[in-house]
Amino acid sequence: MRGRKRNFVACVHCRQMKLACDGLRKFPAACSRCTKAGRLCSVDPSFKRVKKREQLEAAQRELQDIKRSLKGHEHGQEPSDNSPSTRVTPYDSFSSLRSEIHISDSVFTSKTIGGAEISADLIRDLSMDFSENYHRQCPFLPPFPTFLEYSEACPLLLHTILVISLGGKPEHVELFSKVVDSVRTMSYDSMKPEHLSLQSMQALLLLCYWPLPYSKRIEDPLHSFIAIATHMGYRLGLHRPSHFAMDFENKTLLDGNIAILGRITWAVCFIMNVSVTSQLGLPTTIRLDRGLLEILAAKPDWLPDTLYYQLHISRQAFNIASTLEDCGSLSNDGLSSDQLPVIRVFDTELKALEYRFSTSWSLSDHLTFLGCRMMLYTLALTAISESLENDDRNHVLGVESPSHWVTQGYLTAIATIRTAASMRDKLLTSPTRLHKLLMNAVCYLLLLKCSRYQDLVVSTTLSSGISQGWNILRGLSITPGDFTSRACLILERLARYSEMLQPQDRTNGLLVLKSRMGANIAFSTALRTREFSRKIQHYQASSESDTIEQHADNLGIEDQSFSMESSWEDLFLDMEMWTRSVE
Repeated sequence: MRGRKRNFVACVHCRQMKLACDGLRKFPAACSRCTKAGRLCSVDPSFKRVKKREQLEAAQRELQDIKRSLKGHEHGQEPSDNSPSTRVTPYDSFSSLRSEIHISDSVFTSKTIGGAEISADLIRDLSMDFSENYHRQCPFLPPFPTFLEYSEACPLLLHTILVISLGGKPEHVELFSKVVDSVRTMSYDSMKPEHLSLQSMQALLLLCYWPLPYSKRIEDPLHSFIAIATHMGYRLGLHRPSHFAMDFENKTLLDGNIAILGRITWAVCFIMNVSVTSQLGLPTTIRLDRGLLEILAAKPDWLPDTLYYQLHISRQAFNIASTLEDCGSLSNDGLSSDQLPVIRVFDTELKALEYRFSTSWSLSDHLTFLGCRMMLYTLALTAISESLENDDRNHVLGVESPSHWVTQGYLTAIATIRTAASMRDKLLTSPTRLHKLLMNAVCYLLLLKCSRYQDLVVSTTLSSGISQGWNILRGLSITPGDFTSRACLILERLARYSEMLQPQDRTNGLLVLKSRMGANIAFSTALRTREFSRKIQHYQASSESDTIEQHADNLGIEDQSFSMESSWEDLFLDMEMWTRSVE
């Protein structure tokens, strides 16, 4: 008779159906039954099976509630035209492209990009797709058909919109690869000083929101793009009031609508600058100027709500990074030796921000906020890394013990994964920075699972979070071998290593790298995986590796190559850093 796996809890779907679950063997992938059914595989130890009769009664009650609400809506009053929910800002009408497109088909003409001809109908469809699924998340472009005339001064802007939309179309993979190469070349040319324009700046910002795929880390232009876009904004005078436009290099900002468009673009630039530099653990290259502070103090009517919320979140991230990087006497990791009181203050400010805006946030706004909170907790873990490595979890540092920050990071990572799961298909077209926030959450859970601090949390919830996050992330890959697919490979291998670890093999601390601020988690995950890979190679090469091989067979990874042929240094670090940090 087959025995039950100790400490293993079947997924919710298998428990509901009273079926055997192979989630442990498939980890971090979904179990076979959930994969076949196309369901989200999740584990909940508190789940109680619901009988079919109870399910039917619940569905009937829900149907009755819907009928009552619809009946009440029919007799209700029509919403006022001045209602905040129906108010249209000057640049929201880009998102109403579908209602306008039937009267303006003639404005679309076929184009040849990268040797590939794109028909007018396809350009129209791609533009509609961009407006409905992408532009709402960073609305800073003028409305159609004004946009077509507006983008004539910079063909890169229209081409960027087309390539972003093509990236989500599996049926246009070949066309996407041709257009990508052309847009990549054009984007490099746009960084030349003679191509300075608001349109070029907007194109680079869009390429920061939805980056083009690259095969090697050294080829990733993201940091260069945001630095050049910020530099363009300064040269255009976007950091100054519009009546100073004559003092800078863009006289078109004297136009009222263009001036507003410039201010929105500058707010987007600040948001993305903070995001990109935080991902890399580098200092920001932008400042909070008077114009941005005015927007933060009182939301103008022309600023979309989502940008207003993201600006507040980015401002907190900016303050956290700049303060903790520069205050007091710095240690080797770049942090002040007495930064915990400051971290505690920022934690309170984030809670206040959450109380103020959370009821109005979209899921993507909430995910952005959780990313900011995770960055703060990463800095806290970096500050207490010595206590963690000495297994001094109960030593009180001021107000709380090191275990407090470990647990807070865990709760934030779980919340991030659950929020991403709630977004479902919308996550595929969301900005790539949200994908990286999800990846960061999975990285943290894996580092926790590999450490001796895993006993602070429920193991089944921890493993379920890893599996759920990894499966969501795997579905966000656009092209084979892109950043997301390479990251999933690393996460999968570390997840399998974590299942093989004996208690004495678990790490004392969480972080390997401690000098990259909020990016320490992602970098540490890559380093930790490579460290375990080397140990596996050593065990497999020795005559005493029978136990390890048996574990590998049980996990179904006997066909996996542990030589780590993947180009790790291209994903995160330079080879010199690998040598310095691991060996």
